[in-house]
Amino acid sequence: MQWVGRAVFSKGRDKFYVNSETGLWIDHQTGDKGNTAGFLGLIAELYNASLDETHARELARRLRMPCSAVRRPDIGYDPSTESFTFTYRDRYGKVVDIRRRQFPGKPLSTKGCQVGLWKAETLRKAKQRSRVWIVEGESDWLAWRWLLGRVGCKHDLIVAVPGASTFKDHWAQDLARKDVRCLFDNDSAGRDGAKRANRILSAAGIRARFMMWDEKSDDKRDIRDFVLNSEERGIPVRESYEAVCKQLRHLELDPEDMPSRKGFRLQTANEIMQEEPPGFLVDLLLPEQSVAAVVGQPSSGKSLFAHALAVGVAAGTLFFGRELRSGNVLVVAAEGKGGLSSRLKAAMNSLSPKERARAGRRLFIMDEAPRIHDASDVDHILHAVRRLGKPPVLLVLDTLARCMPGGDENSSQDMGMFIAGVDRLARELRCSVLILHHTTKDGSIERGSSALRGALDVLLRSRLKDGFLTITFDKCRDFETPKPLSLKLEPCDESVRLAGVGDGGPGEAVRQLRILTILKSNPEGVTVQRLQRKSGYPRRTLERTLTLLRKNRHVLRKQVGPTARYRLAPASISDSSE
Repeated sequence: MQWVGRAVFSKGRDKFYVNSETGLWIDHQTGDKGNTAGFLGLIAELYNASLDETHARELARRLRMPCSAVRRPDIGYDPSTESFTFTYRDRYGKVVDIRRRQFPGKPLSTKGCQVGLWKAETLRKAKQRSRVWIVEGESDWLAWRWLLGRVGCKHDLIVAVPGASTFKDHWAQDLARKDVRCLFDNDSAGRDGAKRANRILSAAGIRARFMMWDEKSDDKRDIRDFVLNSEERGIPVRESYEAVCKQLRHLELDPEDMPSRKGFRLQTANEIMQEEPPGFLVDLLLPEQSVAAVVGQPSSGKSLFAHALAVGVAAGTLFFGRELRSGNVLVVAAEGKGGLSSRLKAAMNSLSPKERARAGRRLFIMDEAPRIHDASDVDHILHAVRRLGKPPVLLVLDTLARCMPGGDENSSQDMGMFIAGVDRLARELRCSVLILHHTTKDGSIERGSSALRGALDVLLRSRLKDGFLTITFDKCRDFETPKPLSLKLEPCDESVRLAGVGDGGPGEAVRQLRILTILKSNPEGVTVQRLQRKSGYPRRTLERTLTLLRKNRHVLRKQVGPTARYRLAPASISDSSE
């Protein structure tokens, strides 16, 4: 049996056919066909296209927010019912519901559609330790997204539940190994919903934090009210954001709600293979949001290497031929600032004035000795870092011993608490952590409990001999072990700096970046003669730079007849031109 009619996207009457048993449909006028999800997808596209500037301004006025805050994908307008629409998708991006809202009134789901998370599709490929906020409803989502954008947290993920009491068990699967924070409403439904969500997340092994509203807060207040009231009262957005973070707490489960054992998450092999692998903060050296350590005997160049790396990330230059992602850097100089000024000046000596100024703004130093194995000290570090506005992409702890005063390196319990503190910093700041640590007297292995080695993603070893520093890779968890990195010490003012062996002097990083930029804009390949004309470098200098880039696997050389062409290696295509 078939139903015959006309869909809103159909161009003719009685051309739209639906099988009443299977739900499959076909439009004989346009040739479109599909299932329920396909039909909802086409309807959602029409609604999204119908949200013109007039309707966007009206929605913004109703929600008391800027127009830019509501110009989002999956928000539309239904002219037939004069309602605003919100498209809900599943974890794979398939449309599962279209909720409509008229003012005054609350959003209502399409009859027969399943309840879902708004923006659930953003979770499936999210990296581990990503920060995920859970709010109630689309209005709260828009308000919190707007505030996060203004405080520099644009990469935080937000999902919205249709109501606190609707939290489903299967939603937890995409929240595993994430930093989950729940901002439910300040009413009885929100409090009951928080308990329900906490029970489900705890059963899945997820330790989430929930908004504990101040006793002075009005009943039935939500996060949108908080954001808008703060804006109207002239409270800086950074203070508003920190005020929310201060009120996040772990909820204790009632005895009857305690899971009998930790929940387990099952994934198919296809799901695992579709997950986006983590990228590199420093190419083939330090993955993003990883925990690494460089170990060596005293005066083996560990600090020189770490400071050069910190300066490179802060300045946004190549790190001895390796591309990197630039950003803020925090160095915890727990051994004190003695000699640090001269070492930093030496490390920045080869930078251009613009890069030097950028590194000076982005590199932060903390010269106190925190207790990383103490949760309260970790709280203080997080609080201090959040005041920067933009969190660091790299955190350097110099050294492990000075960052766990009172702790025992040889105790697996104390080392476990230290590792837990480091993991928390990496997770909540979404940064990579580099730990400087000493080896035993004979230099054969790192000092202390073996729990450290097991917890590290990357373990580097530094050796300094006859003015040459060699960095070898003792452990690489998720990538092939690279060749050792050879560097040399060069006198610079009152200190020394590191330079690549045969790198041709302090301007090599600039030359390599220039060559990579030229090759990126010419994917078909470039001859040496053309590279020389475009770069302006002497032939011998250019060939030396190309040799280094090929050695570090950034550039490929292909012989075409009598002429050789150079092009970027696939792994090197990144934001080098920025």
